[in-house]
Amino acid sequence: MKSNSIFLLLIGICLYPVLFYGQDQSTSVSVNANVQSTIELITINDIRLGSIQPGQVEVVIEPNRDSNSGSMIARGRPNAEISIHYIEEHILTRAEGNETLTFYYQVAGHTEDNQVASEVLDGFSRDMKFNEDGEYFLWVGGRVNIENAVYGAYDGEFTIEIEYL
Repeated sequence: MKSNSIFLLLIGICLYPVLFYGQDQSTSVSVNANVQSTIELITINDIRLGSIQPGQVEVVIEPNRDSNSGSMIARGRPNAEISIHYIEEHILTRAEGNETLTFYYQVAGHTEDNQVASEVLDGFSRDMKFNEDGEYFLWVGGRVNIENAVYGAYDGEFTIEIEYL
């Protein structure tokens, strides 16, 4: 998955209402795009819920401690400052039906491939930095209430935005 950071600067937008019909008026629109280098996001492992025990109400996967957490590597410009943002709450839908579960994602990140040393990030924009090799490591976990879950496979998505500052 690739993500590009594009900053658009709109300059000199002049719009004139129809009231000036018949007069010499002009409208100009200038758009400049500055495409910085690409940020590549590579998924290493998906989140695994592990074995569910009878009577278990909630599954919790701590992103900075649990081996069942998902993992990703973001790659970009070495030592570049980046902003990381993700949506914490997503609805998962059962593949063979209409049943849903609400999954609350949690992400941890670090400049080294060291899950235990990683810092848990909230879903709001955070300023981070790629390491000298242009990498930033992410682990994804979360929690889900399965008390009333119907047996089956559930599908959903996780969206994370990483952009240059």
